[in-house]
Amino acid sequence: MCKFKVFSFIFFLIGSVWATQVQAQAESDFLTGKGLLFKFDGLANLGLNSFSGGAGLKYKIGEEAWLRHIVSLSANRANPHGTKGVEGKNSNYTLQLSSDFIMDMYKRDKLKPYYGAGIDLMVGNSYNLSENPMNKYTSNSNSYSAGITGLIGIEYFVKDYISLSAEYNLGFGFQYTENKSESTNKERQLKTKSFSIPTRGFYLNTSSFGLVASFYL
Repeated sequence: MCKFKVFSFIFFLIGSVWATQVQAQAESDFLTGKGLLFKFDGLANLGLNSFSGGAGLKYKIGEEAWLRHIVSLSANRANPHGTKGVEGKNSNYTLQLSSDFIMDMYKRDKLKPYYGAGIDLMVGNSYNLSENPMNKYTSNSNSYSAGITGLIGIEYFVKDYISLSAEYNLGFGFQYTENKSESTNKERQLKTKSFSIPTRGFYLNTSSFGLVASFYL
């Protein structure tokens, strides 16, 4: 009977120490609270006439679960010049709202992998101008889309509450696009407008890579 009490006490002591270590490890592995996010997509930010990125919030809803909302803007402008008297202008703008559910994986040192899924809502505009001494042509396209995205990434903590993440997104969705164009003959002062039939269809996005900087509060 005495031996049973001794073994019981030893197991109780070992169990208490193990539980304390696990609890302390869990508290150090998983952050609490909220975070400010800044996102950069691809290499578009290196161009003087282009930008692709956004800002958002991230907040904890469980021991390892987060909700993340990001508003992103992509802009690209170009003014190609051809021969004398020929001018051109191209611009593309996209505004995107994404909401993601993210699950943290086990943190090792300063690295923490994660995965998740979410929804994307997007609206975009594309404008093109081509002009020469005889003619002027413009085209304008508006697009709207909604999609579902899966993601996987890895987060590196520069400091306890500052991190950089690299992630890959794979998604699909539905897109609606409408187009209109205008052609002007300068010599005859004749202007022609046309509207194409809107296009609808599903799309697959297989090449979306982004960088996220997080500042936890």
